[in-house]
Amino acid sequence: MDDFVCRYWGKAQPKNPETPTWHPLAYHALDVAAVADALLAKDLRRLEQLAYRLGVQTEALHRLFVFLIALHDIGKFSRYFQAKSDLGPLGSLPNAPHTAHDDVGYALMLDSEFDLAPLLARFFDVDLDGDIVLAAVAGHHGEPPAGSPNHWLNGFGSKEISDVRAFVEATASLFPPLSPPLSFGENAKLMSWYLAGLTNVSDWIGSSQHWFEYERPTLNLADYWRHAQSCARQAVEEAGILPATSLANVDPKHLLPQLGDHPLSPLQEAACTCVLPSGPTLMLIEDVTGAGKTEAALIVAARDALTMTMHQSQNFSRTLN
Repeated sequence: MDDFVCRYWGKAQPKNPETPTWHPLAYHALDVAAVADALLAKDLRRLEQLAYRLGVQTEALHRLFVFLIALHDIGKFSRYFQAKSDLGPLGSLPNAPHTAHDDVGYALMLDSEFDLAPLLARFFDVDLDGDIVLAAVAGHHGEPPAGSPNHWLNGFGSKEISDVRAFVEATASLFPPLSPPLSFGENAKLMSWYLAGLTNVSDWIGSSQHWFEYERPTLNLADYWRHAQSCARQAVEEAGILPATSLANVDPKHLLPQLGDHPLSPLQEAACTCVLPSGPTLMLIEDVTGAGKTEAALIVAARDALTMTMHQSQNFSRTLN
């Protein structure tokens, strides 16, 4: 098994006594990336809109985001971070200086000694967009990464540097490189807001032991990636964070379950069948008390909203094509 899998912990606060005491850093990285992968697949329309604004292909943007988010905790390879828990494979290190792992991660992504730029450049223009893109991923605790003090490099000897590179190389091999690599230019800041939010949410879900139990370092990265994807699909369904899907049609019985088996009133039937204009609508509904005016208004409003949603989707699809 690769050292970068079995030598470094990513999580070490076990809630289940039957699981291992620590979860490999490489596995946690793929847990979070798999959540991002599932979220992007389940909210494809938003990703398509962002890709259109950025002038890039949707699939390429998807692949870039998942790869980058897999690197979000790369600062945890530092021996100073590993020393924070005696449950990990290396044990604790007395008097180790504290440096936030997100700041460390951002610093080492840009540091020439680690020479990660050629690996990252397979996916995006590091020279043009590196600072903004990598800051969005590294700053996954709610704020941009800060500059790390000089002593952060002391947490990386030749072994840690070698393992960081091996991890990034192995992770990149899971996702075919982009040809050509993406370049965002003036749109980098726009993209970074979405990437930062996606990284935060994915890390929150991917850190939950409810969906991602601690695992022993027995699987290579490719095999664990398939396992993480399976867990992630369940996690995003149960997390309650996916956008609501639009109904294909308006069924009054579904919209108004309180009606039960009672037949619709004539006014409500008319609300189901009347012709609606294609643009914004103002409709006045008048009838006697008890005719079901409120329900009729809800039916018309739902039909109008559905019509507008379908119209916007068709226009957006035509724009993309």
